[in-house]
Amino acid sequence: MADTLSFLNASAPGGSTAVPFSAEDPMALPPLDPDAGFFAKTQHYYTRWKLYKDEKFRTLRPWSEFLDRSQFSVPSKLEAFARISRNYGYFHSNYVVVVGLMSTYILVTNSVFMLAMMMCVAAYYWFKMKAEAKEPIALFGREYTPTQAYAGLFVATLLLFYMTNGSSTVFWLVTSALFVVAGHAATRRPVEDQSNPFSLV
Repeated sequence: MADTLSFLNASAPGGSTAVPFSAEDPMALPPLDPDAGFFAKTQHYYTRWKLYKDEKFRTLRPWSEFLDRSQFSVPSKLEAFARISRNYGYFHSNYVVVVGLMSTYILVTNSVFMLAMMMCVAAYYWFKMKAEAKEPIALFGREYTPTQAYAGLFVATLLLFYMTNGSSTVFWLVTSALFVVAGHAATRRPVEDQSNPFSLV
């Protein structure tokens, strides 16, 4: 991570005068130069993702603790909300990993939808780059204004979303994530006080 932070401080606007990273907030990146090129922006957002990933793995709780069957019990309604509040903060990184794995599996099972959405996102950023560079957006031998290009992309995205059964995919993504996270958080006794779960209420 130190190499990544050094690269960002060196490549940030102003060179060595860039805002240094805070030890208390390693996710605070130096500002991105609005005139930065495509590769510089790609490096910036990749580094942001890498720092986020490293932070989540650093705060990951042991899976033996996360899945300790002896600590699960059926709570009352009021107790369930208290457990969710406690456990979500304590096991947040574990939930991110679980939801990420589930999302990957669900998206892979509908690879056509995933590829279609990736193409739409790529087209959006290509249009954005052309608009920021004040270059014409040429498609199929015709030139379009940014407004026309974005409008056409919006319509195409909606059609592809419908044709690739995107509503079902998104529904299962959201439903499964909520079910797993809320179910685990509500039934897992909070680590802070496992001797008396009713002390949370």
